[in-house]
Amino acid sequence: MLRKIILKLTFYFEIILDFLNWTSYFQKKHLLFQKSFDNHQIALISNLHSNIASSKVDAIFTIGLRKKNHKIVVLLNKKNIYTQLIYVILGKVEFIYLEDFIFPEDYKISKKRVKKIISQNKNTRSLFNYEENNVRLGRNALSSTLRKLRIGSLNFENQQHIKEIEKNLLLSLNSKVATERILNYIKPNLLIFIERGYSPSGELFDNALNMGINVIQYLSGPENNNLIFKSYNSKNKNDHPISIGKDTMKVLNNLKFDSQDQKKIIDKIKSNYEDGKWFNRQQLQLGKLIFSPDETRKLLKVEKGRKVAVIFSHILYDATFFYGNNIFEDYEKWLIETIKFAIDNTNLDWIIKVHPVNVWRSKMDKKPLEQLELISVKKHIGSLPSHVRFLHADSKVNTYSLFNLIDYGLTVRGTIGMELPCWGIPVVTAGTGRYSGNGFTIDPDDIKTYQQTLENIHNLSKLSKEEILRAQKYVYAVLYGKQIKTNSFKIVNYPNKENSNFQSNTFVDRRFSNNFLDVDYITDWMVNPINSDLMSEIFFKKLI
Repeated sequence: MLRKIILKLTFYFEIILDFLNWTSYFQKKHLLFQKSFDNHQIALISNLHSNIASSKVDAIFTIGLRKKNHKIVVLLNKKNIYTQLIYVILGKVEFIYLEDFIFPEDYKISKKRVKKIISQNKNTRSLFNYEENNVRLGRNALSSTLRKLRIGSLNFENQQHIKEIEKNLLLSLNSKVATERILNYIKPNLLIFIERGYSPSGELFDNALNMGINVIQYLSGPENNNLIFKSYNSKNKNDHPISIGKDTMKVLNNLKFDSQDQKKIIDKIKSNYEDGKWFNRQQLQLGKLIFSPDETRKLLKVEKGRKVAVIFSHILYDATFFYGNNIFEDYEKWLIETIKFAIDNTNLDWIIKVHPVNVWRSKMDKKPLEQLELISVKKHIGSLPSHVRFLHADSKVNTYSLFNLIDYGLTVRGTIGMELPCWGIPVVTAGTGRYSGNGFTIDPDDIKTYQQTLENIHNLSKLSKEEILRAQKYVYAVLYGKQIKTNSFKIVNYPNKENSNFQSNTFVDRRFSNNFLDVDYITDWMVNPINSDLMSEIFFKKLI
């Protein structure tokens, strides 16, 4: 009881202190940026899956949007006084609440439909493909279910799984109806997301695309104090926000890129692993060391002269169905089938690298470290032969230790699939939506072709110079093009504050906040995205 009281008092103290700090950044002059609402356009900001840090980033964007004569409307799940104050400090804003657009009769109608939908779609693939009016209800409900239960696959014979999928399908059905009402009511020209996969954000996203609304998603880049932006339409709705769009790829062909740039990319990736900057908010390399190839070989128990393939596992339950298309039903089935194929190919050693984000994700979920990959393999395969081994999530081996040792990589669509080819290492993918199809990865279309590729993977040669160059230019476009450095504000992560509301927070840098030029650059593109990717000024200077 005493601990609860202390935590509650701490919560209020943190909120008050943070609010005073936040208000101190902004002077009255920022409120003068609002133009007349005559002939205005409407920017709808989705706060359905936002935290305090991202709400502040949204609020900062409103500075630039108001300059461009946009009325600001923020969508929340329900009233939240502190979140609303974050926006109000910067100017006039209208708030609407999802719960006000879900009516009692919606629940009655949807409840009747849920059991029928599940009875007609009794496997993951069928339910995944379930849509209504181009709104991906099955995909959204499945994603939410795996995430909530922290499982890799849905078992239609498990009552706990069925109960959860019913709950999430009900949410998805109601969210489809409610968000359609909201869009018809607000009639926004622009819709901004940070999270657009889980319900109710997923349904809002699809409804907006159906209506031809300009939809923007942003998220943190691989490196600190960088953001990445993607403009979506019905044709690219499955693309990962970090991917390079087809329209941008055409521009990429005109990129001036020489041997110095190639070295720059290699050094950049290496330094990010050495300094722990690579997705640092997830602490992927915390406490990990870079070993020499001989040391790594010894640690992994690989004999000299043996080829090595590494299976880079995904978090089995996180964003499983958000992007692209998978040749397997889910990440768990991909992992299990890949290991089975690996067992049959004894011509090389196979390392199953459990994703290090397991450690961070378990901490954020306030759960004990649970490596589902090990549990799944034990359940579906049993003991492994000597040529197939695990590299655990909490291993001391930094991922970069593998770059100068291994011969092949396997992933569905992990970031590693665009990194390893920069070293000439072939990567076999099992899903689209990120970087596949751009001439530097091996992308089987179906399970049979995938199996045949793995049966003969030991015969694959290093990538050609042309393939390596394609990979390096692609990574350059991501790291130096898509990553937009924010000078006027920064997001700071506090990974050890598990019981705090401020596991991350946003701070304004007063040295740059007088003009917010970076915000102007971002919002200029938001209201008129000439390409599906917002690219940096540095990138454009490199074009021929």
